[in-house]
Amino acid sequence: MSIQPYRIVVASIKGGTGKTTSAVSLAAMLAKYQETLLVDFDPQAQVAAHFGRKQAPGVFDWLMDNQTLAESLYVGRPEILRILPGDTSSKDVGYKYVSQQGAFALASKLMEIEGFNFEVYDTAAGGFLQEAALMVADHVVVPFRTEGASLASLKNVMDVIRNSAGGAGVTLLPVGYQRQYTIHRRNLMAVVESLGEKYSVSEANAVPHRVSVLEAFSEGLTIWEYKDSGLDVVRAAYGRLAARLFGLAGYDYLEKNLEKIYASHV
Repeated sequence: MSIQPYRIVVASIKGGTGKTTSAVSLAAMLAKYQETLLVDFDPQAQVAAHFGRKQAPGVFDWLMDNQTLAESLYVGRPEILRILPGDTSSKDVGYKYVSQQGAFALASKLMEIEGFNFEVYDTAAGGFLQEAALMVADHVVVPFRTEGASLASLKNVMDVIRNSAGGAGVTLLPVGYQRQYTIHRRNLMAVVESLGEKYSVSEANAVPHRVSVLEAFSEGLTIWEYKDSGLDVVRAAYGRLAARLFGLAGYDYLEKNLEKIYASHV
């Protein structure tokens, strides 16, 4: 019997919200415990660089050039992580599927993937690939930056995503949070008061700002590999998010284990 994967899509309709960092950090944590596939559905294609690898037309080769999925993958870190890399050719994928019911045809193709417990999709700020990924999502993680957060903008983002994602669960993830700044606290509290209960957003789950996140990326390392104790609070935020997703996917023992590990890092 094939494994039924739990599909997580990291999405927004705004750029610069930390989608790739969130997708990579989450996938690398999930892969410490379960077989995980990380898919780069953003034509800017920065996923591979987080692992010190070059861009590659993996998405195009698999979806447009009849290459098998296995032939299109990178081995990630940890080694049970697999990465479907992309490059600028990813934007051409829609040309094949537009005559075959568009995003529905691509979503059907994604549903054929098997052999993984989790699939994590990094997506661009909108577009065909994001739409197809949202159609198959079990859960959507929506990062947003607290310095520029506005309720009107976030509600618009959520409306667009829910229209494509259907009944998928959604978590709003504050990123780049700096509590010492009044504007960050004020904006985040407004979001929590209005949307917190529905979308599991809280100050305790915010991802703090740390320059070393960018330093890790520049070294081709994930936040779990880069040696900097200043990243502990960032790792803890993504660890708690992973715990929640493990629980939603039915891995209660992993949820409790990660909650215990990261409970004291706030």
